[in-house]
Amino acid sequence: LYSPLETFDNRSTKKSSTPTSVPLCLRGEKKEVYKELINADCFVFPSWYEGFSGALVEAMMAGVPIIASDIEMNKEAVKDGETALLFRVKDEDDLLEKMQYALENRDYMAGLGANARKEARERFDIKKIALEYENQLFEITTETQRHREK
Repeated sequence: LYSPLETFDNRSTKKSSTPTSVPLCLRGEKKEVYKELINADCFVFPSWYEGFSGALVEAMMAGVPIIASDIEMNKEAVKDGETALLFRVKDEDDLLEKMQYALENRDYMAGLGANARKEARERFDIKKIALEYENQLFEITTETQRHREK
């Protein structure tokens, strides 16, 4: 989250003793992340590894423009140039380029955010996922029961 006037550290909202060239606010642990996401200009997700990109899906649900590393788990959630901008993992120059592009193309990024929200609602809605899981469990139970009756 960017702050126009101050630089913060990651433990609190106190000023950091180490200034950076870009004002940055790292708000620490938050219980209601969506409140932060809906007010963010962009969600940058530079992970080198993710088991499941839950934070990325939360950003998608919020409709915030996304810049993410091109690790496999991220690519399962977003599509480069359609729902997010992807950069080569561990490539700081590529990340910087994508961040500069995002700043210069806010309307395009807003469109990616809207596309990401639509995609997330279609693919990651918890009610839909729960219903699919319930149906799979029912099928497994039914097949197991049929197999035992034979």
